[in-house]
Amino acid sequence: MRYLYAYGAIAIPATFITIVACYVSATSGPNIDLSLLAWAKIVSSLVLVLYIHLFNQHVAFFFMNLGMSRTRLYLSIFIIDIALFIVMITTACSEGMVVVRRRY
Repeated sequence: MRYLYAYGAIAIPATFITIVACYVSATSGPNIDLSLLAWAKIVSSLVLVLYIHLFNQHVAFFFMNLGMSRTRLYLSIFIIDIALFIVMITTACSEGMVVVRRRY
């Protein structure tokens, strides 16, 4: 449960970026390359974790006092964010909003 609470520090901007990625993939139709969206999400997630590391250290100190290491904190935030992205993109693909373009 504390891992989900750790994600709350970046939940709003991370969810916004995920929703924008889903919107772009839904409006682009078959012309979208999902690997580009995935890399954009990975880079934005790393930037948000870097933001916590540099500017919101009180969040890290709070979880360190609970017994979590910095590595576990940052890794849990990153994994939850990417998992949310995968679930939302998969839902968009299964609803027919996104057509996956395959390269041959």
